[in-house]
Amino acid sequence: MIKPHNINQEFALGGINHVALVCSDMQRTVDFYSGVLGMPLIKSLDLPNDMGQHFFFDAGNGDCVAFFWFADAPDGVPGVSAPAAIPESVTSSARSAP
Repeated sequence: MIKPHNINQEFALGGINHVALVCSDMQRTVDFYSGVLGMPLIKSLDLPNDMGQHFFFDAGNGDCVAFFWFADAPDGVPGVSAPAAIPESVTSSARSAP
């Protein structure tokens, strides 16, 4: 585990509750995170005005990975909303495993 050199003296940080990403296909995202990675879908919220959904997967230890899905979102644009060299990408995502 990486230990910080400059420990925060101002307040106690208890961890990260969740990290939220945006997906273009909710069903494929649920199939992958629940079916392939074994992370149960634990919560789903409908966004106001039928804009889409916000849903959460249990990542263990009280942590979650969350996704927004927007019903009318345009496709990603390489070089604007995604890296030009890798149009469909996630910067990085890592999970500890025994």
